Amino acid sequence: MLFTLLACRDDAPPEPVAASVLEARPEAPAGPVLAVGGDVNLGRRTNALVAENGADWALGGVPQLATAELAYVNLECVVATAGDYRVDKGESGPYYYRARPEMLAVLQAAGIDVVGTANNHVGDYGPPAVREQATLLDAAGLAHAGSGPHRESACGPTFARAGDLIAAFYAVDATMSPYAATADRAGACYLDPAQPEAWTRFAREAANTTSGRAHLAFLGVHWGDNGVFEPSATTRALARAAIQGGFDGILGSSAHFVHGVEIVDGRPVIYDAGNLLFDARGESEGALFELTLSAGGVREVRITALDPDYGHTRVARGEDGVTLAQLYADRSLALGTSLWVGGNEIVVPLPKPPAREPPARPEPVDRTGTPARAAAGPAATCVSDQVPPDAQVADVAVGPLTLVGRRVGPSRLSRRGMIDVETWWRVSQPLEKNVLIAVRATLDEGSASWSGEHDGCDWSWPTERWEPGTLYHDRYALRPAPKPRPGTYTVSVGVADTPLGAQREPVEIGAFTLGID
Repeated sequence: MLFTLLACRDDAPPEPVAASVLEARPEAPAGPVLAVGGDVNLGRRTNALVAENGADWALGGVPQLATAELAYVNLECVVATAGDYRVDKGESGPYYYRARPEMLAVLQAAGIDVVGTANNHVGDYGPPAVREQATLLDAAGLAHAGSGPHRESACGPTFARAGDLIAAFYAVDATMSPYAATADRAGACYLDPAQPEAWTRFAREAANTTSGRAHLAFLGVHWGDNGVFEPSATTRALARAAIQGGFDGILGSSAHFVHGVEIVDGRPVIYDAGNLLFDARGESEGALFELTLSAGGVREVRITALDPDYGHTRVARGEDGVTLAQLYADRSLALGTSLWVGGNEIVVPLPKPPAREPPARPEPVDRTGTPARAAAGPAATCVSDQVPPDAQVADVAVGPLTLVGRRVGPSRLSRRGMIDVETWWRVSQPLEKNVLIAVRATLDEGSASWSGEHDGCDWSWPTERWEPGTLYHDRYALRPAPKPRPGTYTVSVGVADTPLGAQREPVEIGAFTLGID
């Protein structure tokens, strides 16, 4: 099978590229393996799912992560107790992903060594959460790149060992400029996708920084639109700019779907690895990319189709694995990449890279950490001294909880937007089993439109940890339906026993009116 196509570029005429399906599996080169996964969201419902099933359950179905000498993923959330979700993302219905500190045990159990933290969720709870996450990752022994207390640290490298090789990792985001780190503000390393020359400059500066310290350098990138199946011409131009600046490979994510691999100047560009771990059912794809390394570059890329299920992922096998592998192979062929397909596996051979001088002063990267544990106590935003006067209500039993305060705002929306729901709670005795707080907005004619259930204190402090005598403050951003109907909505709060479980014992706590301009 031979594919001929035009390679897309924004600033130059496309050039013909030919790709073929190889008849025999290429001989596997020797060398340590870098396993690359896509987006990992440890926040939202994954918190509760892992609490119920254990850290090993989430990624235990992808053993290649642990057997590889090195494993890298994009951490698509912020792991922290600090901060507040009142961060303007410039979106009408934004998602906010925050995970509890003990969730880092999922990465440790899976054998992940390096995480990229430059994306559109690292800043969801503001600069304090970004700073706390860096501290937690360090304590867990997880190398990280892409965010930090200021731009210099956010845009700097981290180093990790793969066998006898030292690899440098950088990570950048091209999707959420409000989260960009500055000289005096924590955030992500942001590069403007409209300025490819900045990407080349960044790559050259990275090459100078890592020269003599590492054998290889990789760039993790969060870029492009969600829900698409192929990279745009702009994204491909940025990849070429970064490769030409000196990186040995690009490790991309963002779309939640798997894109093809392109070989640029003999080096692999993984445009999007899809989802590795998410609390979503369907509407996503995932693949694991195993890069065989040498002192001069990447020798081979093996792609294995994954089945990213609700809060846990496994290798796709049987007919599903074969079907997905062929789909992902076709996407690489469309980018001009020759490959072999067999079962649920794809192999992309690369030309032998030219020899390089070994690093003169290899970066010391032996890293140790301690098992991830829960925070010692609730965050400051989780507890209150008293209920504000405008939020006070007579005590109301809601399942095993007692509602003592509520506030809903704004009271009117002229277009789609978030509803901020605040509630204050007490418990009379410790709970034997965790329950979730379930918020719902119901249209005046009785059709439920918006709903969401979550662990206490916006996922940060489950109700099973609540103690009698403490006043707990929960805030939750109720995300609207994509095309909300105008009218008056009643907001209620109840409890649910499981993520996505049915709301029970609801109590009305407020209302708002939605009008469409």
